[in-house]
Amino acid sequence: MPQSPKPRPSRFRLAFVLIVAVIALIAAHGAKSPPSAGSALVVSTASGLVQGKAAGTMNEYLGIPYAAPPVGALRWEPPQPAASWHGVRQATSYAPHCPQPPSAFGVASTSENCLYLNVFAPGGPAGRDLPVLVWLHGGSLLVGESNDYNAAGLVRDGVVVVTINYRLGALGFLANAALAGHPGGPAGDYGLLDQQAALRWVQRSIRSFGGDPRDVTLAGESAGGLSVLAQLVSPGARGLFQRATVESGTYDLTQEPQAAAEAVGAAFAARVGCASDTAACLRRLPVSDIVDHEEFSGYTPNVDAAVLPQSIKTALASGRFSHVPVIIGTNHDEWRLFIGMTRLGGGPPITAASSPVPRWRPRISCRGTRRRTPTSSTTRTRPSVTCPRSGSRTARRMSRRFSTYSI
Repeated sequence: MPQSPKPRPSRFRLAFVLIVAVIALIAAHGAKSPPSAGSALVVSTASGLVQGKAAGTMNEYLGIPYAAPPVGALRWEPPQPAASWHGVRQATSYAPHCPQPPSAFGVASTSENCLYLNVFAPGGPAGRDLPVLVWLHGGSLLVGESNDYNAAGLVRDGVVVVTINYRLGALGFLANAALAGHPGGPAGDYGLLDQQAALRWVQRSIRSFGGDPRDVTLAGESAGGLSVLAQLVSPGARGLFQRATVESGTYDLTQEPQAAAEAVGAAFAARVGCASDTAACLRRLPVSDIVDHEEFSGYTPNVDAAVLPQSIKTALASGRFSHVPVIIGTNHDEWRLFIGMTRLGGGPPITAASSPVPRWRPRISCRGTRRRTPTSSTTRTRPSVTCPRSGSRTARRMSRRFSTYSI
């Protein structure tokens, strides 16, 4: 009896067998699924998922964008929101620094794509409602970078630390009437606006890293300390931080009015060949030309109608600033750094006879201060200024408006 022919496998069965074979091949080569929100060191931010790396007992999330790159038409404009992304963004290396000349305080850079921040958090399972410290680097508002701060000590104590890049030099603080959004509108202070954008990012995203957005300390040294004072005064920073620390930041408290700052900006435009068609010409300039023509002595914010409505000194004296607890002072023997730099740069030896600097010591009398350290309950219910012996007159101006504690 003849056998009936075997049925041919259907196309569906062939496809199924092929898929199984491909899956087996991938498994054999050790392929891994892409990380998801539940994977280790992957956290969610307002713009998308990021994956950090472990560094000892600390988790690092590096190079996270907090604003769009301020390039092209966005040069000398307020920071715009960072674009969202799909999938998981690697956050394991620092991003470029903002444009600056070479110096002892920063690596030379011509990258305008620089508005990034870094988050350092305790390792292990994510904590909950940990205090947050946002660090603003120094450098005369001309140089500096987000990765010059060692956060390990604070992180060991259970603090989430955020360090940021912000626009510097002429790109961050040039005021020019042609760059204002409308005649008489605010110009300059773009670096301060970047800092505020970073603080808003912290409010939206820091919980994913274990931080408490209601317990943010804004801290900075030198130009970073001056920036903290500016943010205490700026209406745009209200409510974005609950405490402040100012280290050696009281060196330039009287800011120029906008008209004077715009005159300086007009002179800059003329130097770089943009006396006419100013805004378009300035935005077409190569970054290197801008950096080469900057004021190498450094920059300072300027008074304008929106970001800094009045000079810092005036605002502190009149009480028109955020009444949050503040620690303010200077770093002990800080000037020795500059003495050493002068000597290493070929300058003459500096002695007690040739310079009064080594003998200089800051003096302050905190009138009416209470000789005790504020407890957590005190600082949460009553604004205060902590006024160490190495503080300055700035602390006295602030203390006239609310309680002052000396430590």
